[in-house]
Amino acid sequence: MNAISIDEYKDAMREELCSLCVSFASDNKNPTRCVHEHSGQCSLFANLGEVVELVSKVRSGSIVPYLEALRGKVCAKCAHQDAQGICNLRDNHGPTPTWCTLDAYFNIVVGAIEGVRGQHASTVS
Repeated sequence: MNAISIDEYKDAMREELCSLCVSFASDNKNPTRCVHEHSGQCSLFANLGEVVELVSKVRSGSIVPYLEALRGKVCAKCAHQDAQGICNLRDNHGPTPTWCTLDAYFNIVVGAIEGVRGQHASTVS
């Protein structure tokens, strides 16, 4: 299978997820994009390359192995998670209510990534 560009995955995320996200705030210059996409505040876009890679390596009918890979590869390096594995965003231990986009919508993220990969696989066949 040919390499799939990260832009294809970004487009899939925007289509499948961004309109559902409670953190979406449209960019005045481009109302179809979220102001958080390039700010580093969107955990999905900040880690998309790693997320695509880990999802591509897991094959399961259950979300659990995908979540375990996410926790081990991405969350373990995130500044919001401490050494005990407690995340201020995911576990809502911060001073104000917070939201980890990647964690909250991870099942949709996995589906979108697998959808892109499936489209490419069907065009190669």
